[in-house]
Amino acid sequence: MFVRILCGLLFLLAVLGICIIPLLLFTNDFGIYIDLAIGAVAILRGFTARYFLRLALWKVFGKELIMFASDRITFAADYR
Repeated sequence: MFVRILCGLLFLLAVLGICIIPLLLFTNDFGIYIDLAIGAVAILRGFTARYFLRLALWKVFGKELIMFASDRITFAADYR
């Protein structure tokens, strides 16, 4: 239960960080290199938010489906 709440909170913090970054870019004139760095941080935060969302969904609803056929093995991660 604690891990679910923690993953959900980390996801929300990452999304809030993504929402704050455009405000920083539009309200201040940092220069092109700082703006690019802030944009890169926004992209990294997006990947982080996606990871924590997947982790939280996995903890709540997750299951792994492994199907064996005669010539291949198929794996699927189901998050609902």
